[in-house]
Amino acid sequence: MTKMRIEKVLLYLFSIMVIIYLCPHSFAQLKTDSLTVKKEKKIRLKLETGPEYLYPTKDDRRIHTFNYNLYAGAEFFKHFRLSLYGGITLTYDWGHIFQWDSNFINIRHENAAGGAGPVFLIRIEPFIFGQFSLSGDFSGGIMFYTSHFPYGGDIYNFMWRFGGSAKYQINRQFAFSVDGKWMHVSNCQGMNSHNPSYEGAGVSVELVRYF
Repeated sequence: MTKMRIEKVLLYLFSIMVIIYLCPHSFAQLKTDSLTVKKEKKIRLKLETGPEYLYPTKDDRRIHTFNYNLYAGAEFFKHFRLSLYGGITLTYDWGHIFQWDSNFINIRHENAAGGAGPVFLIRIEPFIFGQFSLSGDFSGGIMFYTSHFPYGGDIYNFMWRFGGSAKYQINRQFAFSVDGKWMHVSNCQGMNSHNPSYEGAGVSVELVRYF
């Protein structure tokens, strides 16, 4: 066998070895990329919990609200995130409310009650900047109290909350958010003395755990 033929054979063998070496890596990379894409498209399940304080916004209904929220939910989409939650809110409310009596005298009544109830939360997260994001929130639920609350009301109220949040993604598993909120509480029995609604505005802090 001539020297030229030997060089050609060695060249062919080397080419085959390179192809054998590169092909599995290429297929492995394609498989990894495919799994990454699929993983990014999957729904992210999460738990969210934290305290919340809302300050009264009306002078004749000075009721302070402290809530503790626990939500379980799912996050959809990657670039325009939508989160849907269900959960529970524990609440303690205190303060005073003015109401007219039968003689049209405006009387101050002190109020305090604890309660709890099921809630839902919808969050739209359109603004994402790396590890930071901004979102808009809407939640609602029914609270059952330890006594009729506020004075003249019933043992239940509907609690509606609107607001926005700023979130920081700590890592793949945890995030921290600060939320600004406005709240309306009413038992939906109409515009009368049996429905002493009240409102508040405040802030909550939430820890998010992703799965």
